[in-house]
Amino acid sequence: MLLTFLVLIVILMIVYQVSRITSSERNEAHRSLTLTQMDFAIQAAMLENQKYLLEDGEQAAGGEEGAGADPGAGADLPEGGDDPEGEGGSEEEGPSDSLMDSWATVQQSTIGEVDVISFVVDEDRKFNVLGMLDEDEEAANEAEAIVARILDRCREGSMLDIDAGTATDMAQAMRRYMEDRFSETYPTPALVGQQDGRPILPLSMREFLVVPPFQEHHFRDYFDERDNRVYAIDQFLTIYSSPTIGQTETSELGYAINVNTAPLQVLAGLFDSREIDPRVWLEIVDYRNEERETDPDEEEELAFRQNRFNEELPELQVFTDLSEVEELPTMADMDPEVRNRILARLKVESEVFSITVLAKKSTRSGSDLQDFEATRFEVEKQEQAGTDLVRVVRKVVWRQTGDEGGTMKTLLPWLVLDYVPLEYLDQVED
Repeated sequence: MLLTFLVLIVILMIVYQVSRITSSERNEAHRSLTLTQMDFAIQAAMLENQKYLLEDGEQAAGGEEGAGADPGAGADLPEGGDDPEGEGGSEEEGPSDSLMDSWATVQQSTIGEVDVISFVVDEDRKFNVLGMLDEDEEAANEAEAIVARILDRCREGSMLDIDAGTATDMAQAMRRYMEDRFSETYPTPALVGQQDGRPILPLSMREFLVVPPFQEHHFRDYFDERDNRVYAIDQFLTIYSSPTIGQTETSELGYAINVNTAPLQVLAGLFDSREIDPRVWLEIVDYRNEERETDPDEEEELAFRQNRFNEELPELQVFTDLSEVEELPTMADMDPEVRNRILARLKVESEVFSITVLAKKSTRSGSDLQDFEATRFEVEKQEQAGTDLVRVVRKVVWRQTGDEGGTMKTLLPWLVLDYVPLEYLDQVED
């Protein structure tokens, strides 16, 4: 009996071990399957968003109205563009990109068993830090000052505000990092070769994390302890919007900011407040947050727009040409030379877009009903809490349109983020 008992114990131990191994392998297989499902859903969402962006660009350039662009937001307009002289544009209106375009609304759908949320942002709304590498020392210094002003403003009102001194140090550190990469002990990405005597262009904004005084939280979106929205600095700064460095025929410093989509923090950072009346930036934001008036004599049916929180979105005004910016009260009272300096740093079109896709599988019972009834704040807080299975991937594409059609070129193919992004709100109610 003792021998039988010992044999039984051995058998039980073997069965237990096999059960543990089988359970572990089953869990690993389930995780791999879930990750594969999420990746396929993300890839499908990426392709769908690229299709919408390409259709939007082709319809705007060709003057055709369709699903890719909402009426009054760049569609059904003749060929045209910004005025090279920065004097307010031509008499004809050209294509434009704005927050009224269909791609600008955060979309949510279900692919298979995965909930997919797509955030499409034009990089042209942000300031390009590569302007600090301009060969003209004066232009480079001006770009550095702009970066510092934007960093100073980008988190105002939150518990993690960046003060002016720290913002200046951060801008100087970014410039030094790009100019003197090999004279310091910075890590060098494998894709970047040794370019002696030349600045090194970063592959992403997150590369600046290794440079003091940057910290991890500077590259994440989240809510602070008082539930204020805190945005990552790459919501305001970019390295993708301008393929060239230096002054071009159409813009100063080799870049221009889309006046229809740029955050107030970026617009206000373009010039020192002692140099340019800051009321002009508030007027720009107020203009694009006013509902568009329709002609009562014309039968014009506005498209119904709704966000992922089941809130109806009104049809807002859009700058279709820089001449409309000139008509703002503060701009109209400015000296023409000052006004032209402002217009030289603005445009109404975008070419580079970042597509961020959040794939999630809820671990909560009845989550679909809960999310449908929840407010924006409640849904975003839940996504930030990390209780669901999530995977966040970002891709950056360059849209080129012409008479023979459009093409999409990938600038950043697949970057996995370790945080859930927050949609930037153009105007927050008091």
